[in-house]
Amino acid sequence: MYRFISGICFDGYTIENDKKTLVFDETGVLRDVVLPHLVDPLKTEHASGLLTPGFINAHTHLELSHLHEIIPQHTGLASFAVQVVKNRGEASLDDIQQALHKADRNMYEQGIVAVGDICNTNVSIAVKKQSTLFYHSFIECIGIEDKRSNTVLQNQLALLQQFQNAGLQSSLAAHAPYSCAYNLVTDILNHNHQVKQPFSLHVLESSAEDDFLKGHASEFDTLYHELNINYAPPVNASNSLRSWMQQIYTSTIPCLLVHNVFADATWYACNNSNLFWVFCPMANQYIQNTLPVLLPEKNWITATDSLASNTTLDLISELNILYRIHKCSVDAALQSITSVPAKALQLQHRFGSLQPGTACGLNEIEINPSGLTFVKRWIR
Repeated sequence: MYRFISGICFDGYTIENDKKTLVFDETGVLRDVVLPHLVDPLKTEHASGLLTPGFINAHTHLELSHLHEIIPQHTGLASFAVQVVKNRGEASLDDIQQALHKADRNMYEQGIVAVGDICNTNVSIAVKKQSTLFYHSFIECIGIEDKRSNTVLQNQLALLQQFQNAGLQSSLAAHAPYSCAYNLVTDILNHNHQVKQPFSLHVLESSAEDDFLKGHASEFDTLYHELNINYAPPVNASNSLRSWMQQIYTSTIPCLLVHNVFADATWYACNNSNLFWVFCPMANQYIQNTLPVLLPEKNWITATDSLASNTTLDLISELNILYRIHKCSVDAALQSITSVPAKALQLQHRFGSLQPGTACGLNEIEINPSGLTFVKRWIR
């Protein structure tokens, strides 16, 4: 039993101005893309808007969904981080699971087919096993003290094994330069290179990050004071963010660098195609009322971050902010939620483009002067 859907298509890379008919089988796999006259029009459904592959949300924190509307807006990054730590364990397991299921369902209803999700615990495993969405789970390591790096790594490798035993695609990730010892990041990267799996890092979410790594006073002093952690990085100018990032800038595996709010042109001056720049503008506004000042020319991705730092997990709402303020092309905007995140998560053989043989999903959107509008999900 086949389903025939006809319309103007964005294939994951460009908008094709001629109508095509997409042929899906009963399992949701795209079997063929043909010219409309080759298919019986009485068996064909017609889209009035633009057909696109299903969307990919490359950066979420699903396990924080129960913190929706709990943390006040515009508190700054350090204060936000303290509130996450203090509040994340306050809810019951039932409430957390209900919030996880609701967030998962909401992403499905917004046309999302695959997700890159940051995990610090195993609480999301059950939801992901039952979900219609495909998840790549990033098992996140946090540990600023060198002496604890191996303990942190071994604990998170054990958590990684739980996800893998559940049949869920997963890999290690580091939290951020202000919360991870350099040697811990080295060990994570070495592990991911061995298993050829993607890596993720929050970076340049605060203008104070470079000051912290240089041993200067910064908002992160307050963060560690509030968390009762007595730590400051060595006072050494070579500990700049750029120096800290060198091992990532030369990586041979996909590296998702998330937020980049305070990045300038030199930040993106790297020819390594394994680097992917992830933007979550609504979360940036929520936490510190800022927006990214610059987009790179290629390999940029639009994502949502968590419901602790956002009002929704709607990719089109996020995309419209970047589309309007940076005047990017529609093609580039749509690539940032389809083919580019598929490549970053190593899922291009399954999602991100209207390629026969893939279960790419199918959405319909409209393009208007004020931005993009999600219309419906045709295929899951």
